Amino acid sequence: MYARRDRRDQLAAFPPKTPHGSVGSFMPDGIRSSRCAMARCGRPSARRAATRVVLDHGPPWATFYQHMSEMFVDATQRARSGQRVRAGDILGYVGADPLDGEGLMHLHFEVWYRGGPDAAIDPAPLMTAWQVLPMERGRPVRVA
Repeated sequence: MYARRDRRDQLAAFPPKTPHGSVGSFMPDGIRSSRCAMARCGRPSARRAATRVVLDHGPPWATFYQHMSEMFVDATQRARSGQRVRAGDILGYVGADPLDGEGLMHLHFEVWYRGGPDAAIDPAPLMTAWQVLPMERGRPVRVA
């Protein structure tokens, strides 16, 4: 999501109470969710509640991405794919929570330290040191 700079910022293009906007933020279509570092996929799934993936960065770190409208990592049968992804690889497009009545588009992102969902930590302090990679135009291809 992008924060509105003021109450009128992008109001006509992304009005509040739509999947693309709220009073304080907006989200265009086609925003890609990219990997933050080298990792191995584990537990990608597409269910009614969410399209999500957990990425194992090696002990003790994992990251969790949820609410993608389309995923470009391999789905699995036994909760583990082992597919390798690199920084900047496209995981999918940002979507919405299908259980949310307003359907506001957003990405749910967590950093897990020494565990699963119960071990989620605030990613903000870590993100200040992350390199931002430029994104290429056009539709992404599946990661190899």
